[in-house]
Amino acid sequence: MEYKPYIGFKGIYPDLPTDLCPDTALLKGSQNIRIRNGILCAKYGYEKLQSEVLRGVPLLFHEYQNLAGESTFLCLTKKDVLYWDNTYTKWKYLTPTYATGTVSCSGGTSVTGTGTSWVTNGIEQGDEIGFETTNPDNVTTWYEIASVNSETSLTLTANGPVVSGVSYVIRKVYHADYNNRWSAVNFYDGSIGANICVMTNGSDYPIYWNGNIANKCADLSGGPPKAKYVASFKGRLFFANILDVQSGKVGTELPYTIIWSPVSDAEIWTSAGGAGYQELYDTEGDIKWVITFGEYLAIGKSDCIVLMRSTGMTDIPFEPYYVIKNKGSLASCVNAIPGALLFITNDDIVLFDGTPALKSIAENKIKETFFEEVSLEYAYNFVSLYSKKYNEWIICVPTEGNTIPDKTWIYDLSSGEWTCDNKGFIALGEYSIEPTTTWENLTLTWEELLAIGKTWDSLLGVKKLPNIIFGSDSKYTYIEREYLKTEDDINIEAIAITKDYLLAGLDALCRIQDVYIHYKGTLSSDDKISVYLSVDQGNSYVNPQYFNDNEIEDRLKKRTTWNNSGRTARLKFIGRYFKIYGFEFGYLLQGVSR
Repeated sequence: MEYKPYIGFKGIYPDLPTDLCPDTALLKGSQNIRIRNGILCAKYGYEKLQSEVLRGVPLLFHEYQNLAGESTFLCLTKKDVLYWDNTYTKWKYLTPTYATGTVSCSGGTSVTGTGTSWVTNGIEQGDEIGFETTNPDNVTTWYEIASVNSETSLTLTANGPVVSGVSYVIRKVYHADYNNRWSAVNFYDGSIGANICVMTNGSDYPIYWNGNIANKCADLSGGPPKAKYVASFKGRLFFANILDVQSGKVGTELPYTIIWSPVSDAEIWTSAGGAGYQELYDTEGDIKWVITFGEYLAIGKSDCIVLMRSTGMTDIPFEPYYVIKNKGSLASCVNAIPGALLFITNDDIVLFDGTPALKSIAENKIKETFFEEVSLEYAYNFVSLYSKKYNEWIICVPTEGNTIPDKTWIYDLSSGEWTCDNKGFIALGEYSIEPTTTWENLTLTWEELLAIGKTWDSLLGVKKLPNIIFGSDSKYTYIEREYLKTEDDINIEAIAITKDYLLAGLDALCRIQDVYIHYKGTLSSDDKISVYLSVDQGNSYVNPQYFNDNEIEDRLKKRTTWNNSGRTARLKFIGRYFKIYGFEFGYLLQGVSR
């Protein structure tokens, strides 16, 4: 008899048929698991980033960075632009407001202003008003405006409070929606010598924020077009998929057109001032995304992929190069990884490295399952994120019968593995939620800190690793937490079931003898891993072995002994928390002489 060790998840035959996780060969009975950096992990859960519900569904997360490298994390909802305040652990408004004068309301829908100029200042139907404060972050109840009747009279959609001569604040809300999502980019504007964040959604004219939390967002001047997408390339600001043009070229819908600004100036949009445009009409498809890709501006249309390159000439600064025709992007989700782009075509999930050949990153079984389940009608609601922390691509999609994402697919770039969760989100982002306060700029008193549940020490700290941020259609934002729990705070275990490993190519029984599990991290007795063995293709699992840190000699290796005989081995791992990057077992061939 001979001893045969084996390490890894791929199995002796790496081309075994698969369900959802080809290389790990996991069975559908597996649940609450994912592959991260090539490691089989218990899936994390989610907790609310803040307890208060937002006024609109979050559609985009964006990290603004100023010239000093300091970051501010933004959340763009259907109605608002907000920033994350690390000190108060709260989303705060960057949406423009109006709060001049005072107001009175008798408890009905009529509101009367004194010293107000609502028409002049652009207050409109759909904007929202809060009473007895001029700070939108202090408003507890917002009332939607049904109509603006005059400079001093407006009507609400519901009964307001009983107030007389009090302060107020009106949020001038935006009008993004699922089919007109936000797009944002950081852009150096030489006219002010600073980075600004430019945002567009296709429903409102483009806006910008100058990075100072004391200032609200403002309309981008100079007559930029309404557009679905924005990008920065070669020092110029680009808008793509034009929906309405204020000046310059005549037209109202130009879904195949891009337009660019002069160098380092976001507020000049005339040809005389150095702006220009390009119609990509060689194919009929709409522009689905635009993103900087090395020395090119990559443009994904529904029927082709185009690279824009700089010519170095003043009169024609850019020219298009159609890299791929007759195959384009199904959805607006695209993400850059080092040296490539990831996106979804009409029939594949691909990597684009700039050459005419798209590389599929999904095995046939994955593609079949993905496109059988996904709701193509609502592809505009696909959202995706490349997580630098985990080196994984996360895609949230609506399945058939749903309009918003209800399923998440995760592609681990380290191992090429796919996993999926039956839960979806409407927005994805990654940001280091970290304390930015130092002893030098800590201005709150001890009593003020206690009032918000903080201490001085709690606000001081080192840089944390990025966190993945999730936005839901319930108007909440979430962050990952260590363990998966039910809404009743009950722990949920993860289960990973391998396919069968063929122990020998001979018709001989094999006795499993030694088993080792290689894992990362530490385990307490409460977080133990239970491992079960089946030698009859999962009809029965026997001899559970329990592993925790109290038992091991080497924290990267755990050992037990099984004496079950069979020709195949199937393992089931159960635990609240585990990170397994391999296992090995030794077995004896019975009745074979060499």
